Amino acid sequence: MSLVIKAQSPVYGGYIIARDSGVIFIKGAIPDEVVEVSISEKKRDYSIGMVTNVIEPSPYRINPPCSVFGTCGGCHLQFISYEKQVSMKEEILLDSVSRIGRLEAPLSPALTERNYNYRYRGQFKISREGGIGFYKEGTRDVVPVEECPLMINEINRIVRELNNRKLSGIKEIHISCGDAANALIKSKLATEDIEKIMSGVGFSGVAFESGESTGRDYIRLDLNGLQYTVTPWSFFQAHWNLNKKVVELIVNELQPLENMRILDLYAGAGNFSLPLAAYASQVVAVEENRYAADDGQRNVKLNNIKNCRFINS
Repeated sequence: MSLVIKAQSPVYGGYIIARDSGVIFIKGAIPDEVVEVSISEKKRDYSIGMVTNVIEPSPYRINPPCSVFGTCGGCHLQFISYEKQVSMKEEILLDSVSRIGRLEAPLSPALTERNYNYRYRGQFKISREGGIGFYKEGTRDVVPVEECPLMINEINRIVRELNNRKLSGIKEIHISCGDAANALIKSKLATEDIEKIMSGVGFSGVAFESGESTGRDYIRLDLNGLQYTVTPWSFFQAHWNLNKKVVELIVNELQPLENMRILDLYAGAGNFSLPLAAYASQVVAVEENRYAADDGQRNVKLNNIKNCRFINS
């Protein structure tokens, strides 16, 4: 079943709401476009569809730079200009806060940064045949890639090199980059076999789900003048340059902090705790991931911070 319809407002997950005889969640549209939609799923309260033809295109529609966009499940909005993507996400946030949360909260201007070549970490899947890539949307099939336009150049260099290796037997490779590159390997292969496969790729350290590692087990990043180290088992914000802007904003918004004690829950390796310690009397960072808590303690020592401590909960 197909129909011609006008796209209306954005919602989470890359969908745009449209209305005909009921609510339709459509993919591949931009608000205010007139599109032809093929209905793929019909529920009691709504339908799901995909754009098959754009009849009246939006001025914000662009050609996606990624050759596997639309097949790879990693991105939803590459066919929309970055400026419009930001405004759509603001609209989704406001709707969630007001309609679901029943709160009236004005938004300050969005923090923005580069929208390509920005990711300092990536989680890559390995196919049964040993190809590296990402899952096809809604499946466990791996779409092979030579590079990803979202990743920084060093990660793309590593991916190109890994395309020359036999990766069969490996399930996932998580790559993190800072002053060096690290990998977290998910595999049932023996450690020595994985080490042979990864030899010469350019990793300063290779880590495993067991908690074991070879080489240096952390990378180092600059956090607004602070040394920030993180191991492959810990989370850190992939868009690092934007993260630094967020940290600066949070620190400024919380002033004044003299004589204040700060409790930072889900603190990670100290993304907010470390910068805030320069202004508060004491910071207690609580983190359930023991690797992240250990990273945080290392960061406290590296930066000679005396008023911040980590608790592994």
